[in-house]
Amino acid sequence: MKLMKKVAATTLATSLLAGGFAGIPLSQKGILGAFQIQQASATESLPANAAALEARLDSLKAKLVATNNWNTVLAALDELNEDAPYLPMLLGPVWNKIEAKAIAAGKSTQEIGVFKGNLIHIATFVTGLDFATGFDKLDTVRVVYYNNFKFIAEITGAETPDIEDLTQFVSELENAFKSYATDTAILNPTNLLSDAMKNVLESVLSTSQTDMADIINGSGITVDDILAAKSVLQSAVPSLKGATTAIAAAYLSIIKPTTDTGGGDTGGNNGGTTPPPADDETGVTEEELEEALEEVGKALEELFDAIPDLDNLTDENIEDLIAALEAAIEKIATLDLSKTVEVKGDVATPKLDEDELAKQFENVAKNVDKVNEKAAAGLENSDKKPKVVATIDLGTVNAKTTEVPITKSLVDKAKAAGIDSLAFKVNGVILNVDLADLGSDTKLTITKQDNSVATQATDKKLASDVFEFEFTTGTGQASTFTKPVELKLPIPSVAGIDADLLVLAKIINSRLEYYGGKYDAVNKVFNAQRNSFSSYTVVENKVVFNDMASVKDWAGRQVEVTAAKGLIEGRAEGSFVPNESVTRAEFAKMLVKAFNLEDATAQENFADVNASDWFASYVAAAAKAGVINGRTDSEFAPNATITRAEMATMAARALKLAKGYSDSDVVASLKGFNDAAEINVSLRAGVALAANKGIIIGESEGQFNPNGNSTRAQAAVVLYRLINK
Repeated sequence: MKLMKKVAATTLATSLLAGGFAGIPLSQKGILGAFQIQQASATESLPANAAALEARLDSLKAKLVATNNWNTVLAALDELNEDAPYLPMLLGPVWNKIEAKAIAAGKSTQEIGVFKGNLIHIATFVTGLDFATGFDKLDTVRVVYYNNFKFIAEITGAETPDIEDLTQFVSELENAFKSYATDTAILNPTNLLSDAMKNVLESVLSTSQTDMADIINGSGITVDDILAAKSVLQSAVPSLKGATTAIAAAYLSIIKPTTDTGGGDTGGNNGGTTPPPADDETGVTEEELEEALEEVGKALEELFDAIPDLDNLTDENIEDLIAALEAAIEKIATLDLSKTVEVKGDVATPKLDEDELAKQFENVAKNVDKVNEKAAAGLENSDKKPKVVATIDLGTVNAKTTEVPITKSLVDKAKAAGIDSLAFKVNGVILNVDLADLGSDTKLTITKQDNSVATQATDKKLASDVFEFEFTTGTGQASTFTKPVELKLPIPSVAGIDADLLVLAKIINSRLEYYGGKYDAVNKVFNAQRNSFSSYTVVENKVVFNDMASVKDWAGRQVEVTAAKGLIEGRAEGSFVPNESVTRAEFAKMLVKAFNLEDATAQENFADVNASDWFASYVAAAAKAGVINGRTDSEFAPNATITRAEMATMAARALKLAKGYSDSDVVASLKGFNDAAEINVSLRAGVALAANKGIIIGESEGQFNPNGNSTRAQAAVVLYRLINK
């Protein structure tokens, strides 16, 4: 049964029972029917307000039938009944709270067991399914409902609600929903099941004098628990999402506020109704949010189904979860500001309304919370969280240059909403900047240059247009970045191009410098990172070495790709010398370039590294990032040959820095090496992690040869595995 893993993929510490009260406005008849048992006789009429509520519920069912959603509701009810055996587990720690209260109140084990066994009725109550169907159940089920509420009342010290009390409570909720709709003008099916419900429940539960409010408040379950319960059920039972949304939409069509359209004394509402508000043209629509939530739900379900042990997620499992969440966040955090762009001459500038953007940032944050709820259980024991990137999309701009003002006040508003970085998208080009690097007013300038700027510097194939990027402060100074800016350049086509050999090329003084990157075939963009800016393009960089025959089978492609990315170089034209050794300084440079660790502010304190040495800046950057250590406290030994254990350890540190990986089990990871005991104690953890992640393997017959020298070909293979991890 897949429910077991679906449950583990969601926030389970919620109460299905308390969640039921959130469904009350959608389900008056079921509630009232359940409490008819308290009347003097079955034929006694209901109070007038209760009868009115039941009549309105008949309209709800008719609306569901008319909109072809009736079968959706019935199907969800069937699926929920099929999963009844798993419902006690869904209650998690909240069930423990209820059970503890019951025990403290002197309830017997048998009484508690009966209540626990009736959770299927509570679950159908939670979702509103029983009530949408008119609660056409047997009187014995009505008795179960009454006894459940009586049970909770008794363990919380409250009075058991009677039918008049229930009717009053429901009326208070309805009035609060109507007031909310009038005040905010943004009530819709999705909002009703989230923000509106939170607002209404908090208001009513804090003011209502009904017994029903008393048993909810006395249960210790919060409004956030109630909302989370909805999310849990929808994640665990997929068909519930469509059913609850359909019920909410039908309910809104009944209670939505009306407006006087004039036209004389015609009675009623004069035939006029308040039209639903238009979707915000800047932010994500409700439909887009629902689509994103559905997509991430499916992606997470597939991921969890493939994980053998949900209590022990691997680094890769968590990485996949984060990627799925960030893909959804990207969709719901994109703000269309194309209509704000003004073009004067050949320069385009958006007019950014910071107050409006602040509201949009807050909406983004709320939507991100909904996305993150989908994988809350999977990430609860991890300090890794998805990055929240708000994308300001300026659309297609018919100008050579686009100038984007990024004020400090705008950045502060984004930070206040929990945004991590701002991405700016123009003509498909995206630059994503960490907010920590935007400490003052900044201007981003993007200029499309003629391709001749690149073709005059190289005869290599261009895969993208040529762009000049510039970040300047309010005083005109070039901005500096402690974290690399993520850059995405559109690639129209890779026909006739080896996509693995594409590289970001910086054009300086009619020559090219190469800075790695990777082609994304799905989105047809090239991803790279930079912390300094000039003119850039993407080229196919074929590098040919004529001395690769001896290592071609196991290192040929790896050398070709890492050379194309600018991570390794030949010792002479056409000569790679693959079997020669690598120095510690050379490998430090390779890692700095592979992981974009260049840092002009970095300094090192090694006595054997001079400022004039070619490798000084690379050693300083690698040391600052924590990727390298000296062989002693004062000496790095830059020209010493790097051992296999040292290379593995440096690679492992780079992985931990870039990916956030945790140390692996040293004994288990090294058990495949017969010579593991020869690995220096200070290097064992690094070698173990590199081995566990498949970055290094043994040489032959179970030997790792930790103290042997690494060759240039071996270094290329390690780099290739690192950049493709």
